[in-house]
Amino acid sequence: MAVKQKRKFGKILYYVCLVLLVLLLVAACCGTLLFWKAKNLCLKMTDDRPRSLPETVLPVGEYETLGKKVEGFMAAARQGEPHEPLVLGEREVNALLAQNMGLQSIQGKVYVAFFQNHFHAFASIPLRKMPWRAIQPRYVNGTGVFSATLQNGVLIVCAEALWIKGQRVPPVVMNRLKSINLAKEAYKDVDTAQMLSRVKSLQIKDGALTVELFPAQGP
Repeated sequence: MAVKQKRKFGKILYYVCLVLLVLLLVAACCGTLLFWKAKNLCLKMTDDRPRSLPETVLPVGEYETLGKKVEGFMAAARQGEPHEPLVLGEREVNALLAQNMGLQSIQGKVYVAFFQNHFHAFASIPLRKMPWRAIQPRYVNGTGVFSATLQNGVLIVCAEALWIKGQRVPPVVMNRLKSINLAKEAYKDVDTAQMLSRVKSLQIKDGALTVELFPAQGP
């Protein structure tokens, strides 16, 4: 797989599925911390060590096959050509996160699982800068439940629920986050936005993410 194509798919996966989750978890925690400005709350909502997350690493040959499958789908999306739906299971999505050179900043920090029509993301994010040096390092260990749908041809990814250190994020924070489309950043990249415009449907079902393109004539 060409490095450029790896990074391009990594950018889409980064924007649409996960990195905004990471920012969301950190923002939720930090927003709460700033709201109360309390050291004891920081200790209550963070851990002194990262949580253990599953690791998915495919053999080189299997990962290359996966890369070709993704590349073919993306090429068809860019060129407006027909293509069979792209189906990615949990193992494949997590392998792309773990082995994609464009996602090194979050590797080992995020794991994704599919449940019914939602995806759950498990994260362990280090907080590098804290006002209290004596309690560093600290980690935000969180879990998020997200929905991903297409509405009028626009990809909508929303947080349904978040937990940090086993505690549900307070409603004062969660109510604001629920209204934010976490996929909107993807549309700032022209190439990514163009590819997303070719997507006819996106569905999470039976433990897999299925993405279908419009036929060649398109909308």
